[in-house]
Amino acid sequence: NSMRIISNASGSWADNLTVATGGGPALNTWSHIAWVRKGETMIIFKNGAIVAMGTTFASFNFTNPSNLGIIGRFNEGTNIREFNGYIDELRVSKGVARYNVDFTPATAPFSDPVITLSEKFADKTTLLMHMNGSNGSTTFTDSSPNQVAITAVGSAQISTAQSKFGGSSLLLNGTTDHLTL
Repeated sequence: NSMRIISNASGSWADNLTVATGGGPALNTWSHIAWVRKGETMIIFKNGAIVAMGTTFASFNFTNPSNLGIIGRFNEGTNIREFNGYIDELRVSKGVARYNVDFTPATAPFSDPVITLSEKFADKTTLLMHMNGSNGSTTFTDSSPNQVAITAVGSAQISTAQSKFGGSSLLLNGTTDHLTL
């Protein structure tokens, strides 16, 4: 149970930040995972605690429009790895490091950004997926102001068998399933 942040943001694929074996999410247990970039520093949190940090990321460009967003899959040529499990509450923020020290993870679903900006940094939310819906549904909604189009690939679907919040989550089978943005 380890984790890696892998990207080609520097122009070639590389392990950007690795969490040692034992530092990743435990099997069959909900874990809150947060990845934060602030300036040249990247931090990975698990359940509110820092599990990895690096400080050589100033030149990384994660905003290249040709970078396709993929949730649940790593694909580098013939090296393809799919996530096997459930995901509930996925939020992407731009322009703010929501966490930079240990924190207490949310105990309720993330609030939808609203025009009144009642939530601190609501205007920084660029993707917000609650993974709510009917069992077996392949419709995924972005509740951020961007309303990003999300496509289910393989048999990626809403499942009511497991959830952290709201009664449903995204189910990925570990072999063919992922979402594209």
